[in-house]
Amino acid sequence: MRVVSAGLPRAATSVERQEMRLRFAALAAAGALVFSLPAEAAYIGTAPLIVSNGGSGATSFTAHDVLIGEGTSAFNAISPGSTSGVPLISNGTSTDPSFGTAAVAGGGTGSTSLTAHGVLIGEGTSALDVVGSGSTADSVVAWAAAGSDPAALSIGSCSGS
Repeated sequence: MRVVSAGLPRAATSVERQEMRLRFAALAAAGALVFSLPAEAAYIGTAPLIVSNGGSGATSFTAHDVLIGEGTSAFNAISPGSTSGVPLISNGTSTDPSFGTAAVAGGGTGSTSLTAHGVLIGEGTSALDVVGSGSTADSVVAWAAAGSDPAALSIGSCSGS
């Protein structure tokens, strides 16, 4: 409690604090004290708190889900699924995002799996292509013509020293 004396705030003395307690108690006993809560207090303890009042519109969410805003409706939750490493990708401005394979335009490969030991070939905005599988020994990647995809070609038996 602070008391203003000669325009400067100072700490209330113990006598002043006791005097204030007695006045407060007398006012309370006489019914002269009226407390009012803000309108928002009506929402305390109610569940779910609706979106228009600052809530999520839901009583609970599943662990590890990603919450997606739905305007004035309750949040939507997107589940990541059981496969680790799958990114959350955009589906445009009017559709909720989802977990899935990232398109080339979004920095992904456009593929869910790639051939082991293959050579990746860019295909513009389409998914990557794979040349060779690495299972054929003594092969090289070569282009048959400008502007075409290369191919894995056998060069016969190679030996190194």
